[in-house]
Amino acid sequence: MENSSQCTDEKLVKLFCAGHTSAGEELIHRYEPLVDRLCSPAFVRTFSEDLKQSLWVRFLEGVHAYDEQKGIRFSGYMKSLLTYERWNRFKSLSRKWDHESDYPECSDILSYSEDPAALTESALLKSVSELPLPRLQKDILLLLARGYRTSAEIARCLRISPQSVHTARRRLRQNCLRLKESGIFF
Repeated sequence: MENSSQCTDEKLVKLFCAGHTSAGEELIHRYEPLVDRLCSPAFVRTFSEDLKQSLWVRFLEGVHAYDEQKGIRFSGYMKSLLTYERWNRFKSLSRKWDHESDYPECSDILSYSEDPAALTESALLKSVSELPLPRLQKDILLLLARGYRTSAEIARCLRISPQSVHTARRRLRQNCLRLKESGIFF
């Protein structure tokens, strides 16, 4: 086989499918950074090894399924294939997490007189109310802590424009950084 570092990905795929294992090794070497990058975000850290294995399996399946006649570059094909595999894996795991119970059946948690969610909510309200922030920024911080993510969701809840929310979030971020530097927050 000729120098594999000078071959295109498409040519390496053909060689690998024809039985040249060195072409497969070169493909794996070239696409290892992509797989590592897809396994690095914080939300996948708990299952990154499983994800990495499933991405490599999907990579090999994709190499054999690749059809150059369709006019799609191999690099784009592989990036989208692996990205979708990551999201499908994450969705299936999140469905499993949703079905798991929060507490074991024989837990002592139920013996507490107060609801843990209410305790957490009151602690959150107390700590946010003590921060030296404008009222709108405190409201946005509380909504972010409760799971609202987009400016549109927060705007609907507060009945203001999404642009106002965006501006307030930017100022909130600046104020939080200022508070962090002064040692008040975080």
